[in-house]
Amino acid sequence: MKLILVIEDDPAVRGLIVDTIRTKGWRVIDASDGEKGLELAFKDLPDLILCDIQMPKMDGYGVLDRIRQNPQTTSIPFIFLTGMGEKPKVRKAMESGADDYIVKPFTVKELTGAIEARLQKQATFQETAEKRLNELRENLTFALPHELVTPLNTILGFSALLVDSPAISREELQEYATHILRSGERLKELIEKFLFYAQIETTMADAEQRRAFSQRAPHVTQETVFASARRVANERRRLPDLRLSLASIDHKISPSHLERIVRELLDNAFKFSEPASPVEVKTIGRDGGFRLEIIDQGHGFSPEQIKRVGANFQFDRKLQEQQGSGLGLSIARRLAEIYNGTLKIESTPGEQTVLTVEFPA
Repeated sequence: MKLILVIEDDPAVRGLIVDTIRTKGWRVIDASDGEKGLELAFKDLPDLILCDIQMPKMDGYGVLDRIRQNPQTTSIPFIFLTGMGEKPKVRKAMESGADDYIVKPFTVKELTGAIEARLQKQATFQETAEKRLNELRENLTFALPHELVTPLNTILGFSALLVDSPAISREELQEYATHILRSGERLKELIEKFLFYAQIETTMADAEQRRAFSQRAPHVTQETVFASARRVANERRRLPDLRLSLASIDHKISPSHLERIVRELLDNAFKFSEPASPVEVKTIGRDGGFRLEIIDQGHGFSPEQIKRVGANFQFDRKLQEQQGSGLGLSIARRLAEIYNGTLKIESTPGEQTVLTVEFPA
């Protein structure tokens, strides 16, 4: 049964709200001022808060600010109660982070309708978040052991050779050490990638974190894309194949997130295209947002494969003999979704693949 906190200094109004809530079958606790309301909110962690704006000791804005600052209460739906003709207060309330408002005097239907709408929205959000976390758990359970065991076996195998060999030449020692080093680097990269994907999933499930990203100051994306693209091309020894066409565009996306998107998509393009074939990176300004395109002339995707793009799914592994967890595209897609962006794949197998990330304003 849902618990609702009512913070209202007018005894008559507070009593009406409390009676209405109880009639609907919800549990209710109430407070006559902001300070008492905060105390109850932190102690009982209600499922929804109804709060007046004008109150003694602490007004509704102060209550909301404290609620949003506390990690335990930050996601609780918050509805302001306000008087007729107080449009500036309503505007300020919504800008402060309130989920909804009800204008006094209100009918029982208006009150219960607003409460039900917010509770349903919160339930849907929690269900979606739990579904994503379950998907993450399943992905990690099935993909993590296999991907980590492969390089680990190489490390253990060559380490055993070093221990068991009574005499070993300098050339053999260098060969074994090289295999161990490369497998160790691969293992480190895999662990970091899995941890980063897990971090993205928790961010997607946290409305406050997503809201914080949307409030960042704009930065020039051209510099980030240029540096990231050249770094990946140099690591893959494909710098001569890189083609850049970058517009100077301001956007609120985090530079570290944009760098990661470029890295994952461009690394994918180099991995599945042959050396000496061009790989293009373009950025295009569009209605206050921008579009990132990465084009290669490699293996490509079939329509069925495009539909199945997801975390930890790698296509035609045995046929193409590539290494990796297949997380790159999923990481890029999830990072784009944090900013309400989209990842689109257009491909003609054996000819061309275009990966497009569209970021709105």
